[in-house]
Amino acid sequence: MGTSFAVNSFNRQLLFCTVRIETRGVRGRGSGTGFIYTASQEGNAFTFVLVTNKHVLEGFERCTIFFIQGDGEEPDLDTPAIGYDIPCNPGPWVGHSDKDIDVAVMPLGPALAELASDDRRPFFRTIPPSACPPKEALENLDVAEPVTFVGYPNNLYDAAHNTPILRQGTTATPIQLNWNGTLQFLIDASVFPGSSGSPVFTTLRTSYFSGNSVQLGANTPYFLGIVAAVYQRQATGEIITAANRPQVLYNDLINLGIVYKWTAIEEAVDQMCAKYGLTRTRLDEAPESAAQMAEETAVSG
Repeated sequence: MGTSFAVNSFNRQLLFCTVRIETRGVRGRGSGTGFIYTASQEGNAFTFVLVTNKHVLEGFERCTIFFIQGDGEEPDLDTPAIGYDIPCNPGPWVGHSDKDIDVAVMPLGPALAELASDDRRPFFRTIPPSACPPKEALENLDVAEPVTFVGYPNNLYDAAHNTPILRQGTTATPIQLNWNGTLQFLIDASVFPGSSGSPVFTTLRTSYFSGNSVQLGANTPYFLGIVAAVYQRQATGEIITAANRPQVLYNDLINLGIVYKWTAIEEAVDQMCAKYGLTRTRLDEAPESAAQMAEETAVSG
């Protein structure tokens, strides 16, 4: 009997919105994270895109993206991941037109069609634009909100089931402000190479007055952006020998991750659609609850 795993909560669905990316070329090998985003919806037809960072692809010739296989309406966690090979530069990828915005996207439809023709069917969940925080929710987000991000730090994942790793932290700068005048904010979390491309989420708990007391409302999840990098400090260490004490420098992660906002991703998707002549029909309404978002993202290939 295969492994049974019910995809029946918001956090469980997050395990299936990412893909592992392995790159290769003359410079060697690398790894990163990508996630699946809904560019548009026309009736029951969806246009999906894959999102990652530009730097995950730069300097490499080809990459393989790995999907978890699907068994009907459930993931098949006991079979090897589905690998799909594509060129990196430029290939199908479209980088954000601003050279300083580290976001790249590609249409996922051709890959899914080719996999389906070979009877290989990925199981995935997709992040809809309606998961981005609307103005009212954005105003209610505090400075230190809890965040969850999903990916493959140092190319680490559950090799038996091909599932990624969920990590948590808090926002370190106000989401309402653009860090250093860019479409970024910082998170206080352990971010490592391989986490690049990880989607970032927060959950906003609403509150309201009932009589003389404050009541807590439903938790509403929001998609905030994509992990791109982590700040480092250069520290001085010592190598002690019998004769002298020479110093060496090493880089030390300070657990401040750089996240590009959802608005940068929306811009990149618009630019990709313009390049490929695709028309976006947006999912404009924000989710009212975690359950509604889970329902909207419950799309498998």
